[in-house]
Amino acid sequence: MKKLILWSVLIFAILIIVPTSADAERMFMSAQTAAIKACDTLHHEQSCDRFHVDKVKKELQFQANPASLANSSALPVSPGNEIKLNGVSFQIAWAGEGYRLDSGMVVALDPQDSKSWLQIYPTIQPVNVSDWSDADASSYLSAADLMVIDGTSHKVKESRFCLWVETTDD
Repeated sequence: MKKLILWSVLIFAILIIVPTSADAERMFMSAQTAAIKACDTLHHEQSCDRFHVDKVKKELQFQANPASLANSSALPVSPGNEIKLNGVSFQIAWAGEGYRLDSGMVVALDPQDSKSWLQIYPTIQPVNVSDWSDADASSYLSAADLMVIDGTSHKVKESRFCLWVETTDD
């Protein structure tokens, strides 16, 4: 009986630790352009691989909203739009603005909760943005502004158009 329980616990632990294929097919992508259309290139933030945009159901246009820090990542793109990258179909789960910082870190609003922040690079994990200094007085987060993340001050080097994509069932 003890062996059965130990084997059950071991199998359960392996299932939790080993990522599922759905997890492996989720990617955080970014672009330096203000619009994404066929033949553009997207950058995979974790692997630095480049992906060719074969097809976009509808051109994706980036529009920064002059608003508060919490509303700076809004796009006229609804989740569910389709995009084809390197011959593979993906569904857009989230689109918004991401920020590359002077430390190399990339952050974006959490796609699941637009009031929380995620570090996208070098690893994906929640971060605490406790303060923001609007250095250029633009009323929204932009290059040259300062963010305090987990107690450390970071200068924003650039903002980027970002997408969180997932494979489709095709």
